[in-house]
Amino acid sequence: VGLPLATAYGASKAALIHMASSLRFESEKTGILVQVINPGFVKTPLTDANKFSMPFLLSAEDAAARICRGLRGTRFEIAFPWQLVLPLKIARLLPWRLFFAAAARAAADAAAFAAYAAAANAAYAAEAAAYAAAYAADAAADPNTEWTHALALLDRALAEACE
Repeated sequence: VGLPLATAYGASKAALIHMASSLRFESEKTGILVQVINPGFVKTPLTDANKFSMPFLLSAEDAAARICRGLRGTRFEIAFPWQLVLPLKIARLLPWRLFFAAAARAAADAAAFAAYAAAANAAYAAEAAAYAAAYAADAAADPNTEWTHALALLDRALAEACE
């Protein structure tokens, strides 16, 4: 679902989901299961810097446990928490006119988010095409990046939860 001020983030995420759904078809005959994980907000050093409201914020441990449960199954999408996922799924079913009206109303109610997201979106737009490569390069070049810390925290919690 497209959301206000999330152009680059949303487009890159949608592209990855589209690619994964296509790969799932192609990989079925090889026995490889493709799944996507769409968590809500997870408390990490990276999200600690956010200046906007993060509804249903989860601990890394809780997110890792939910991911592990999902990976044990065969569902394509592992998405949580339901309180955040359900409204977004329903929004996809709305006629465009209603969707845009609801999204505009929600954006108008979130002034702090809008200011932050506008600045963040400009930065994301510059890096959207090379998002994964930039992350990998940053993590390899500097193990102290915020991304590396956030992912290491989730990785540790995921390893513990899956044991």
